[in-house]
Order: sequence, then structure tokens, then C-alpha cells
Amino acid sequence: MFLLNQKKEKVFAIHKISEFNLNSHFEIPNFYGILFFNTANASIIIDGQENLINSNHILFYYPFQQIQYKGQLQGILIQFHPDFFCVDIHAKDIGCQGLLFNNFYNDLFLQCPPSDYQKLTDYIASFKKELSNQQVGQIDMVASILKMLLISAVRIKLKTA
Repeated sequence: MFLLNQKKEKVFAIHKISEFNLNSHFEIPNFYGILFFNTANASIIIDGQENLINSNHILFYYPFQQIQYKGQLQGILIQFHPDFFCVDIHAKDIGCQGLLFNNFYNDLFLQCPPSDYQKLTDYIASFKKELSNQQVGQIDMVASILKMLLISAVRIKLKTA
């Protein structure tokens, strides 16, 4: 599922992913991404650094990061263009820059208890519902849901740190 802006450019997308199709999504480098690993026994290589991942891990990556993976995984990938929702612009309101995205301590993943992971994945259903029919204010509604997801993730990360 995806969302187009007024110029008919893709600005937001949700993909079901597995080890068979994940690399194709990384071929579009100018998007932010949130990768929910429902089941995983794999490693992700980000900018040359290898990280082991398991189920209930969430990876937040920023545009043009070099990402590869090894192993088996399934999950959901949310991608959004900086022109649609720029993390840098919303950094003061959300607090996710340097915590979720572009983390200076290389703590790239949010590993949370199943209840918190479920809370964050519930936003995916909200995105899908909003994307299922085009309505007035759809772009603003999707951006609002994304903002709520990021704020919730920041709160969980601060609580579990």
C-alpha cells in the first residue's frame, strides 16, 4: 500500500517483507524506514556494522544508509520520503532524531516487550485503514499517525533504556 502526493510521487508506503523481497526495498535509498521484525533469525549490516536481530525488534533507518541482511526474517516495512515527513524538522516535537534515527551510540534497534511491540504494530492497521480509500485530508492523516507512532516509539525506548 502506498500514498502519492499531488505530483503523483510515492511519499509513503507499507510493505510486507521477507528475506525474499527485502533487498528490493533498499534500492530506493532516499526514504526513511521503519522495519518491524515479526519473526527473525538474522543479522542486519548497517553502514558496515553487523547487528543480530530477533523477533520484536524494530529498526529505524534514515535516507541513504547502506543496509544489507543475512538470514531469515518476516515483518513489515514502512517507508516515507523526507518531503512527506522530515524527521529533522519534527525533531524538537518528537525527540526521535538521535534516539531512533541517526543514533550516535549505534543503538539502532528498539527491542521491546511483546506488549509494547504490539502497541507499535497497531499503528500499521491504522495506516492500512487510512490508505484503503482516498479521502479528504488523507496525507495529513497518515502524517499524524506516523507522528503518533514515532512519539510512542520514543517513549518506549526511553522507558526501556
